[in-house]
Amino acid sequence: MAQIKAAIRIDDGHVTFAFVDPIRFATLVVTTESGQELWELHPCGMESVDLISGCFLVKPVLSQDEARAVELVERIASSADDNFASVDRIVYGQPPDGYEEVTPAKPLTPGEHYQVVVLRAPEYVVLDFVA
Repeated sequence: MAQIKAAIRIDDGHVTFAFVDPIRFATLVVTTESGQELWELHPCGMESVDLISGCFLVKPVLSQDEARAVELVERIASSADDNFASVDRIVYGQPPDGYEEVTPAKPLTPGEHYQVVVLRAPEYVVLDFVA
């Protein structure tokens, strides 16, 4: 699977997710190391799905399962993602135009480890950061 190219910048206590190229995405989730959701965004008007556990976990796909995983992600993701707003950066807690919070942003604790996951079928990026 392809990966979205992104970096994280922390300036004056603001965490910024910066993308090398502007992107349209289906989901952005920030979690604790244990997977507890702290913030989730998706395009305005996109329906969300409730999770039973309340956690968002990322599991690597084995190479022999990659084709099936890509097919599943493509079926789940909206084919209308070209209509989603394009962004080149997102500041934690500030949804960009065209996106809305599914989970309102919870405060980050300085020195704690977090993870951000950005999904756009079949591309994704998973980045670890310290607030």
